[in-house]
Amino acid sequence: MPLGLLLKNIGFMLRTVPFAARLARREYEAGLELARQAGLPGFQAQSLLGLSLLDLLKGRGGDARARLDEAMDLAQPLEWPLLEEKIATAISDTGPDDR
Repeated sequence: MPLGLLLKNIGFMLRTVPFAARLARREYEAGLELARQAGLPGFQAQSLLGLSLLDLLKGRGGDARARLDEAMDLAQPLEWPLLEEKIATAISDTGPDDR
């Protein structure tokens, strides 16, 4: 990113970056709840994937792995290869399954 663009947006970044993960978590949780209510497994899996990535950023690998396992269970019957690939990649980032 060019330095000029960074400097132009530094105020915005300082105001929003510290809260971005919390806001993203809130949105993913709301999306997950709506998808569950509507019976939309693909959207449930996508929301779980997003939440698991936030868990990984916070060092909560166990929570992430549980969400990813649920997401994969939801995604496999749908036969959405891209979603399954993203979930599988995230699973590999959690390390070995210690359960």
